[in-house]
Amino acid sequence: MNDPIRVIIAMITRYFRKGLLQVIGAEPKFKIIGEADDGDAALKVSRQMQPDVAILDVDMGLNKEA
Repeated sequence: MNDPIRVIIAMITRYFRKGLLQVIGAEPKFKIIGEADDGDAALKVSRQMQPDVAILDVDMGLNKEA
């Protein structure tokens, strides 16, 4: 059996992020390994967890130091 696809979800809108977590988390092909609510947190989680896929909110910004 293949390993699940490791996913992080980064969305500013909490309800949309939680909805995606439920829908994607219910699919056995995927494993949610992290989530974030802003650009800096998304970058940190991505660096730490090394996901296969990152679902990102395109409106998130990063601090200039990131």
